Amino acid sequence: MVNDAALTGTRDVVLDDRQPLEPFRRWAQAAHDGGAKIWMQISHPGRQVSAHQPGVAWAPSAKAVEVGTKNVTFPTPTPMNEEQIQATIARFITTARRAEEAGFDGVQVHAAHGYLLSQFLSPLTNTRADGWGGSLENRARFLLEIVRGIRAAVAPDFAVAVKLNSADFQRGGFELDDARAVIAMLTPLGVDLVELSGGSYESPAMTGRSADGRTQAREAYFLEMARGLLSDSPVPLMVTGGIVRPSVAEEVLNSGAALVGIGTALAANPTLPRQWEAGQNTAPEIPRTRIKNKAIASAASMAWVRRQMARLGRGKEPRLSLDPRAALIGEQLQNRRANRRYAAWLAQRLTDGSATPRKVLMVVTAARVWTLKDGTEHPTGFWGEELAVPHELFTKAGWEITIATPGGVAPTLDALSMGVSGGLPSQRRRVRAYLDSIAGALARPVPLEDIDSTDYDLVFYPGGHGPMEDLAFDATSGALLRQRIEAGAPLALLCHAPAAILAAPDAFSGRRMTGLSNKEELLNPFAWKAPWLLEDEMKKARVEYHAGFPLRPHMVVDQNLYSGQNPQSSRDLALRIIADLA
Repeated sequence: MVNDAALTGTRDVVLDDRQPLEPFRRWAQAAHDGGAKIWMQISHPGRQVSAHQPGVAWAPSAKAVEVGTKNVTFPTPTPMNEEQIQATIARFITTARRAEEAGFDGVQVHAAHGYLLSQFLSPLTNTRADGWGGSLENRARFLLEIVRGIRAAVAPDFAVAVKLNSADFQRGGFELDDARAVIAMLTPLGVDLVELSGGSYESPAMTGRSADGRTQAREAYFLEMARGLLSDSPVPLMVTGGIVRPSVAEEVLNSGAALVGIGTALAANPTLPRQWEAGQNTAPEIPRTRIKNKAIASAASMAWVRRQMARLGRGKEPRLSLDPRAALIGEQLQNRRANRRYAAWLAQRLTDGSATPRKVLMVVTAARVWTLKDGTEHPTGFWGEELAVPHELFTKAGWEITIATPGGVAPTLDALSMGVSGGLPSQRRRVRAYLDSIAGALARPVPLEDIDSTDYDLVFYPGGHGPMEDLAFDATSGALLRQRIEAGAPLALLCHAPAAILAAPDAFSGRRMTGLSNKEELLNPFAWKAPWLLEDEMKKARVEYHAGFPLRPHMVVDQNLYSGQNPQSSRDLALRIIADLA
């Protein structure tokens, strides 16, 4: 993978400008010691990432993956801006250059199977109206810029290949004529090979399970689709798709393909080419899954392949009797631990000061009390964790932070956030220590009225009950929020802070957000006397409100609008913002 914050799974391999090369050198040398050539497939998943996985979900447009079941969930992705597109082009080039340095013989740019480059190519997932969307030439521009940049960065004898869908296998998607046109566009860029495949997570034709039924063959799924390209392709083509028998491989070659692509069969029998070369008609038995949902069936098949490869890597023989369903369940259980390890690794990378420098405005409540419906005043202020954790992470990322309050009044720490409601004693001690370390900035905030929000890359509102008292009715804050939304500029609100949107009527109508839920609010005894509840008011403001489990981290990202449900979401929300803006 080219981006450490964008993986198809948390055990993927990342090669970027910060990874040590020695493991990759050993990898390449192992292939060379066996007399083989080795190409590195380089990719970015785009929107095809789990909703429960750390990192980013980027795509050309805000269209989520739909696989026909609630058992598998994907986030609504953030449409990439120009800066993110250019940074991703550079990442692909960097990965290819470093693969060459490590001793690999070539790279294959993955522009198939519904991953990011395929998303840009498809009119179903790319509905942009700028220079990266619309016509096929514009939709192919991302891929072409990457290939052009790689070819210029590596030696002439370093192979540059592309994996391309012959079709999306979805009505109105990328089709065979589109593939032919893209191949023609790639030809003058010095591409050495194009592999023809097909499908995506929504239509998993790459495992023989397309949504429109055009890959019913048990082997060489894409041969029939590819025949229309093989006869007149200006570059060598490779055809892949479930090939396990030598007779089928010969058929593919006789159809005009330069190479036959074999993956699953080699995971089942890594000596298969030698056996065929010796005249043996060997064909490994690949188990089929009996799962009705095509996306889950495809995931089970891929989990089975990964399990066989893991066994081979440990020096063991493949176990063909393994049920793909068992492989999928086992992988899901392992992924929980892998997610935790990945989250810690990514957090360390995001906060080591190497991120792109940014300017952050933190808008903090100046309220000291929350007036309840019986007229009593409940002592409040800002919630310690919600200010301290994001502030510390942004600081470690190398970002410059300005704290502002209405009237420039020094904000008050809500004492409850330093009690049992603020988490474990160790967490509260860390929060208190950090707040003490920034006491000077907290004592002298900038008056919100003096702020020009266009000077900042991010505006972040921490919560506490204070915003329910002042920011919900503050005209200056309301104008700032409206300006950020209309400009599409990054804006984040945490826990009770979404109360501030009430001062910007209609500005957030139809936007997807979260905030402290009624269930969580009513855990506070005094909340039964609340004049209003945040979740109710957000819904009245026509926000598309989404709640997660009470007291568990939950965030919603709607393009450049970020929101976190509760104090427990502070860390995840801040890290997601850093990953998006890094």
